[in-house]
Amino acid sequence: MLRSNNLSDDIAFRFEQDRKFSVGDFAQWIYNIPGDDSIVTLGMDYETFGEHHKASTGIISFLEELIGKLHTDKVVTLNSPSPLFRTRVAKEKLDIHDFVSWADESKDISAWLGNDIQCDAFKTLQSLEDSVMKTANSDMIETWRNLQTSDHFYYMSTKVAQDGNVHSHFSHYGSPYEAFINYMNTLTDLAVRARSPLPVMLASRDEVNAGFEHSAETA
Repeated sequence: MLRSNNLSDDIAFRFEQDRKFSVGDFAQWIYNIPGDDSIVTLGMDYETFGEHHKASTGIISFLEELIGKLHTDKVVTLNSPSPLFRTRVAKEKLDIHDFVSWADESKDISAWLGNDIQCDAFKTLQSLEDSVMKTANSDMIETWRNLQTSDHFYYMSTKVAQDGNVHSHFSHYGSPYEAFINYMNTLTDLAVRARSPLPVMLASRDEVNAGFEHSAETA
């Protein structure tokens, strides 16, 4: 089930600053999608409703009214994924040769591994796995796993323009370099506790992507 990118982003990213559409407009955009058996998937973060856009912007009432209108108009059927999986049969295979996401304009993993400092931090984190696991210390292992949270790398993005504004909006650091320094200091502390030498490296994005692919396959 592929995410309907433009419709989803209209709500998630453009609702407050560029909102020029009503509930009726949005519903009509859905109704105008060609194909009697089309599936329209709206995918937004939970934080969209109340955090990214405060309730005072009307985002929650917009969602409530939209669901009500879609139900009342009966032009489309509202569904959760499970019934669709039981009643629909895949028509084609989708062959994807690279990592994808719904982040930024590029919709790839560059939001987290798009520059050298992000790649350096990720590669350094990977290098600590063996020494941390050998400690058999549950608290230390949990710390290492928490350091894999994608937000740490998201804050190190040096993108500009609209993508950069989104990254900055969600980061509590003054700059991506501040995020990097703080993260690397944390890794250094973890390495000392695990009695592991911290390698000096500057990983290329190709190397990191290869490691990321291996991690995804073995997770």
